[in-house]
Amino acid sequence: MKRLALVISLAVMFVLLLSVGIAGAAPAPKVDVCHIDDTGAYIKINISENAFDAHIAHGDASPGDAVPDMAGYEFDDECNAVELWNITGSWDLHFTATVGALGTYDHHMDVVQTDGLVSGTGYYIPAQNFTWIIDSGTVSGNSVHVDLHYTGGHPATWTTTFDATIDESGQLFGIWSDSDGNSGTLTSYTGNAV
Repeated sequence: MKRLALVISLAVMFVLLLSVGIAGAAPAPKVDVCHIDDTGAYIKINISENAFDAHIAHGDASPGDAVPDMAGYEFDDECNAVELWNITGSWDLHFTATVGALGTYDHHMDVVQTDGLVSGTGYYIPAQNFTWIIDSGTVSGNSVHVDLHYTGGHPATWTTTFDATIDESGQLFGIWSDSDGNSGTLTSYTGNAV
């Protein structure tokens, strides 16, 4: 009888310890996904981070990703398909230095945008031998980011980065900095995002 009581006591303790261990385990973090439903529509759901890869594997996406089969669109934070601004074309920009070599430096750029990625070339308008190429660029929503380096005039190690916003009228305005310690603001005066 004592043996049976001991076995039952041990079994109860084991079950209690197991339930405490399960209850005490921290749940996996949650992430938002744009889940494709049975009708082909995307809805925002919040899932365990552990299930993320499985959702992506069957056609779901994350907010900010490109919308499958809809070139030129991406998901917003609520999983709505929103059209990307497109900055393809010719632009003239005022780069106004507020730190370093003070002044306004007008540049021309010709850019091509495909699925949110930007490539292109440009030059300093008063001295067109100061040429540059875009190493990487992106458009996401109304935000533009560009990294470029000079191919003529300045050493090839001279780089510039700019971050701009596209306003309602399709114009660019933002900030820039270069590898020589100069920085300031930029605004477009020709060109238009669509």
